[in-house]
Amino acid sequence: MNTKNIYAHINRKLKPDTTLEVIRAYIIADGEGMTLTEEQQKQKLIIDFTDEQIRQKQGILKRYEIARIIANRFDMNTRTAQHYITLAEDLYSSSAPLNKKYKIQLRIEFCEQQQQIAMLQNDHDAVVMFERCIQKYIEMYPEVKVTRTQRMQTFVLPGTVMENASTIEDAIEILTSETDLGHE
Repeated sequence: MNTKNIYAHINRKLKPDTTLEVIRAYIIADGEGMTLTEEQQKQKLIIDFTDEQIRQKQGILKRYEIARIIANRFDMNTRTAQHYITLAEDLYSSSAPLNKKYKIQLRIEFCEQQQQIAMLQNDHDAVVMFERCIQKYIEMYPEVKVTRTQRMQTFVLPGTVMENASTIEDAIEILTSETDLGHE
């Protein structure tokens, strides 16, 4: 294989083959340095709308009902709309719930890194700005609430049955009073 063929082979490998791969590359590049064809833009619009519908209607409507909404909106059959649901799930992970705690934690870590960089550059204004940003993210971060369940305790003592609402102190009191009476 000569070098011209090698470069052609590498170029083919680097270029996205399917429309979904082109759209994924476009999203990753944030639209910089890439342009989508009119057909690809239309498909991206349909996939974006589909992602939006999945996130809004998940748990409320079934997949075929969401497909019917998409089909009505873009004048296509429901089978094609179900295909777009699959594409949206593949591209955006639409059916996976958004993990807000994880996203907030990522933003906090990013701000801390930027704050460290600003400290090294002696940019005190930026340090203060990032500290305020971190504080706001920490306020948004949900607190973990520990819920304690009430324990059911049953004490069985010889000759005595206690109520479930009794405490350990009640059991000790009964034990001491019974031992005082000669019940051992």
